[in-house]
Amino acid sequence: MPQALRRMVPPIVSQFISLLKDTSLAVVIALPDLLHNGQIIYAQKGSYVIPVFVIVALMYFIVNYALSLVARRLELKQA
Repeated sequence: MPQALRRMVPPIVSQFISLLKDTSLAVVIALPDLLHNGQIIYAQKGSYVIPVFVIVALMYFIVNYALSLVARRLELKQA
């Protein structure tokens, strides 16, 4: 079981990354979760539209990049 679990973790993390990217592209995550608070902020002050979207994009990038690093480390440990 420990050997199988060690071999299963990298593909599961990769699938999670793909799922996160695909669902946000399908606007399942992007609008309700990532942009909801941003919409509240720029609704109060219209000049914050671009900075809010830049911050949301950075948050999305950081989450996906961190998951990619985790997957890469797990794959290197396995080798």
